[in-house]
Amino acid sequence: MDAFISLWRHEPRARRLFVALAQGALGTGATYVGVMVLAYERLGSAWAASLILLADILPSMLLGPLVGSWLDRHDRLRSAARADALRAAALLGMVVLPGALPLLGCALAAGLASTVLRPAVFGLIPAAVAPERQMAATALWNAVQDAGMTLGPALAALGIALGGAPLLLGLNAAAFAGSALLLSRVRLASAPERGADEQSLARGARDGLGFLLRDRILRVLFAGSGAIVLCAGMMNVAEVLLAQHDLAVGGSGFAALVAVFGVGMVAGSTLSARSEGLRRLKLGYLLGLAGLGLGLLGSAVAPTLACALASFFCTGLASSVSIAHDRGLLQQLVPTGMLSRAHALTGTVEAWGFAGAALLGGGAASLWGARGVFALSGGAILVVCVVAAATLLRVPEPAATPVPSAA
Repeated sequence: MDAFISLWRHEPRARRLFVALAQGALGTGATYVGVMVLAYERLGSAWAASLILLADILPSMLLGPLVGSWLDRHDRLRSAARADALRAAALLGMVVLPGALPLLGCALAAGLASTVLRPAVFGLIPAAVAPERQMAATALWNAVQDAGMTLGPALAALGIALGGAPLLLGLNAAAFAGSALLLSRVRLASAPERGADEQSLARGARDGLGFLLRDRILRVLFAGSGAIVLCAGMMNVAEVLLAQHDLAVGGSGFAALVAVFGVGMVAGSTLSARSEGLRRLKLGYLLGLAGLGLGLLGSAVAPTLACALASFFCTGLASSVSIAHDRGLLQQLVPTGMLSRAHALTGTVEAWGFAGAALLGGGAASLWGARGVFALSGGAILVVCVVAAATLLRVPEPAATPVPSAA
């Protein structure tokens, strides 16, 4: 927490940026609930709600590398502001436009906006704060996102109780519009580094992928992202079965598990704020992976709700620690002119992993039950941790990889 306080005191230019990001994060957490409720109310089908959820991640799955390539050669701050404005317009469209196709189109637009916003912000951080506070800023961004996903659904419940999903989405549209306005008024501490734009977006995306795959550390992080999301994402499918069937604690118990997981994620981001140096970042990443795997295994054998709450808190904390240190390593090892591409490429792998987890989780839960899914996921994460450690701990310095001529 001291690192966050120091960041707030000594980086006045970044304050407006993080206020905007916090406002947008709360809106993101609340929007997820509102969109799912609205889709089910209007279309009357759980499959329809699933289709809307898929539409939200489809742009990242298909366009993430091209978006990252575009951001690395354009104004990232302006792009982030426009992305929030697009999210506001998409939510407003969901409220006022009837029918399934407009709802799906607006969901795709919101997903595209999110695909732009996250790598744009990631690429902005080095220009927003001094180098010695860069990891604190990255950890604060993670904490803001985690807090939004934890508190947002609670705000969504209040909004839906007062006026239903349309009122909630209308309020979130206003929140995103406010966030866009704040972002448009941010003044960075230094000019963001950009690359040349002589090459096509596809060529820029290929160059970014080649850079990630040539460096041994980055290659491990890139491959690990998909495996981690695939394994941990299956937890999202199995956790409701664990609460309802194995622990028999009902909906309130399930809600408590989700809430304590979110609290753990915020705590993990806070603990990661002071990590500096390549070695500490690598160790933090590996410790986060190990804690994630052990937390999932703990949930697999938890006999009571109290034990499951403890394991879910540890899982959330470790998950956030691994994510924060993964991003810290990317910022140290990737040239500033390629940061948005690196984050977008990783986000694409994670989106495919999330989709795979949604497809595989149900079948795995049917075959082995919720505890079996947790055990399988936890064991797989520990295998990923061992493989990652075998590489990361042998590479004391970044691999000497030439920087591509175009960003």
